[in-house]
Amino acid sequence: MDKNVKFPEYVVLVDTAFLQRVVRDVRTVMSGRLGRQLPPLDLPLWLTCLLLDAGVRGADNNVQILLADGSGKPEGWEACCPSSRAEVDGKACRTALGELSFSVVSAEGLASSQNLYEDLMRLVLNDTAVKRLLLVPAPGKDDWAETLSALQKDLGLTGQDLDARVCLFGMEPPRQALPCSWLPLVYPLAHTLGIREDELK
Repeated sequence: MDKNVKFPEYVVLVDTAFLQRVVRDVRTVMSGRLGRQLPPLDLPLWLTCLLLDAGVRGADNNVQILLADGSGKPEGWEACCPSSRAEVDGKACRTALGELSFSVVSAEGLASSQNLYEDLMRLVLNDTAVKRLLLVPAPGKDDWAETLSALQKDLGLTGQDLDARVCLFGMEPPRQALPCSWLPLVYPLAHTLGIREDELK
């Protein structure tokens, strides 16, 4: 991705490993538990839920959706709709919050999945026009406090600035205090998949 690219006020950075593994597993497990087939995850609806949870309001927002693909593999994400890179890359759609523009960014064998994700974080936060960056990382990483603190130092950001601009989503609460806000992914996933709150208990 061009280092001189300019971003809109709102950016959502999603590691495609989350779509390939977590969404698939949640849909499979919950379909079995509830005794009914759950629909594929509606990506625009799910992303709209994340934006609402992060405090985005209004109907004329421009939102950049960055899908970080560090796998180097051609398959898509069968548990989602749209379900392939080709269906979303370079495309846009209109939602209740405004326009979502999608870009798939591939490591192309030049970087690890984690390095790609962190490089994109740095690129986005280096653009002062970005008011809010929503992070949906790959599962398994639990040292976000160190990663974000190092990024804050490298970019010369204050703790208050990072807290106001970055929102990290996760399936489980962080083990350490974070220099940014944290929000659960369980409820937006459940809502988009048609799972009622009482069915989560």
